[in-house]
Amino acid sequence: MKLFFFILVLTTACAGFDPFYYGQDSQSNEDLNLYGLMKERANINGKWYKVQTTFDAQNMRFKILKIQNNCVILEESSTQGLSTICLQKSKLLRN
Repeated sequence: MKLFFFILVLTTACAGFDPFYYGQDSQSNEDLNLYGLMKERANINGKWYKVQTTFDAQNMRFKILKIQNNCVILEESSTQGLSTICLQKSKLLRN
């Protein structure tokens, strides 16, 4: 019975764990950071977005045009200007 209770508590604690939580609000006026890529999705400032999705950051509205290699190409809505953000080198692996 104790083992069952321990497993239940451990499962509940792990279910609420977000491995992509960065400890701050991603909608603040900070730089755009690309944290991960997965098929047609990009993790920008700690939130996942699909290609062709529009999101707000830095008091501007951006649209994800495409994912190319390890980069995301964005279009700023008001100026139609293009920008690219890329994955940084992993801090966990040694080169």
